[in-house]
Amino acid sequence: MDASSHKSEMNEIEREINALLKDDVFQRSPVMARLLKYLFEMTEKKVHVKSFTIATDALGKTGEESSDADTYARVAVARLRRVLATYYAARPERDAIHVDSGTYRVQLLKHPIDELSEPSEDRDAPATGNPDPRGKIARGVWTWAIALVMLVSGVATSYFYFGSDDDETENWTTSDFPRLTINIENLDGSSPQPDESQRLYRSFLTSALSDYTGIRLLVNEGGPADFSLRLLFSDEESNRAVQARLVEEATGEVVWLQSFSASNSQEAKRSIKFISTAIASPGGVITSLNRGRDLGASSPYGCWLRFTEGLQTFNTIGDDDLVRCASDWYEQSPGDSIASFLYGWTLLDRAVVTAFPGDRDELLSSALSIANRAVALHPQDASLYFLQLRAHVLLGNRILANQSAESALAAAPDNRVIVGIVATFLIMSDNPEGEKILRVLDDEEGVALPWEHAGHFVAAMMRDDVAEAGQHMVHLEQFAQRQPLLLLLRAALASRSGEVEIARSALKQLRDNPRMAKDDIGGLVGSLPMAPKVKTRLNEWLAFSTLGTSSDVTSKSKAPSK
Repeated sequence: MDASSHKSEMNEIEREINALLKDDVFQRSPVMARLLKYLFEMTEKKVHVKSFTIATDALGKTGEESSDADTYARVAVARLRRVLATYYAARPERDAIHVDSGTYRVQLLKHPIDELSEPSEDRDAPATGNPDPRGKIARGVWTWAIALVMLVSGVATSYFYFGSDDDETENWTTSDFPRLTINIENLDGSSPQPDESQRLYRSFLTSALSDYTGIRLLVNEGGPADFSLRLLFSDEESNRAVQARLVEEATGEVVWLQSFSASNSQEAKRSIKFISTAIASPGGVITSLNRGRDLGASSPYGCWLRFTEGLQTFNTIGDDDLVRCASDWYEQSPGDSIASFLYGWTLLDRAVVTAFPGDRDELLSSALSIANRAVALHPQDASLYFLQLRAHVLLGNRILANQSAESALAAAPDNRVIVGIVATFLIMSDNPEGEKILRVLDDEEGVALPWEHAGHFVAAMMRDDVAEAGQHMVHLEQFAQRQPLLLLLRAALASRSGEVEIARSALKQLRDNPRMAKDDIGGLVGSLPMAPKVKTRLNEWLAFSTLGTSSDVTSKSKAPSK
């Protein structure tokens, strides 16, 4: 944006803020008024502020109180957003002031009520094939959704105070994740006296399931379970088989059943990894079943379901519902490992597509800070190491990225989701260990997860293996429409194969994608979480059929080097 346009935009925002500050809501809350004026001044000066700076410069935190300054500022800004959302919900004809999450940039949303009236576009169904009943809130107006939800739930009266609303706090600090027990049973449903091998099997299965985030295992806890995993073993130890049944306790319905051979340790281990992935992964039975029930994104588990839905379809970038719930949850529970992961993830998503280098640096820095703090609090949580890994790759810290990858794999060796995603990021970091890990996963039971195909594609691209890359693109086509990286890979493969029109079409879809803020393909390639060598090869494939000018790709047409 040139200086004249910036000045014009700031004049519009200033006029609206001046009108806002005369309203009773800001007259009664000088802290909120001071915070809004400060954030506008920083936006006008194009200064990228951090939460610590907000706490000290705008909210009066002193050096002695700096230990919780970041959290204090985030809570204050979240309160300001709610004040604004409530104010404009009663004035739908007005252009709305909005404070951007992560960058704290003050924006003016033009006539958001018109956008809300447009039909929302359904999100892709998860890769599991389960129906997806939710639609996407119109881009740029999620503040209205927040306001309406809060007004309906009757909590809007507490927005003007720093103290957290009791109901809202409880909503985000009480775990509502489904509870799971593991039982060994006879065919008639009675509980036998398990032998040593059966006890070991249950113990190893418990350990494997504990690597997954989306369930609460009731091992030594009382209370009712939502699901029970019932293990029925054959009597012959020399030719032992196990049948695993997942039962929903509320209905007594068997929602998943499968039998396995477990006559030796290798077979037992393979079956344990398969069961844990099938039941507890983002595409597993429990998560998929609950996603189909439209639980919303206003609780910890609802927010987690929203993330898994996007993860299954390569579609977390630009999901306003996910951004909102992750921010709300982290605000109320900054020490929670899952809340930290989700909030950090949404910041990294935005860093990939933002058009402003200063914003990108701020978002990456904030996400890495959140990841590092969370790892210190929860050193056994593999997802946090993966969050670190993604941040380090985007920042170009290859050595630190490899260290985070090793920590993630060590923390959750039986979690196929973590292992597969980490392996894919290693491949994108030009680390040959990534493809070796994916080859091991290929030999295990079960269908390869979507991101594993993305990893295999990039590995094939680095070898200039067009045929293998094409085999994996077949599995990625259904997700490519909304994922910038996959559209780039589709265009690159088409260009390398000489299918120029298909390549041009993919690049056009990418430019037309409302979630992509960058104005050129080369800029997007430059921001991807890839090592320079991998980006170079991607650019070579994109330019192979001379797709366009240097604004389309960042290297001239030439055959890739072997």
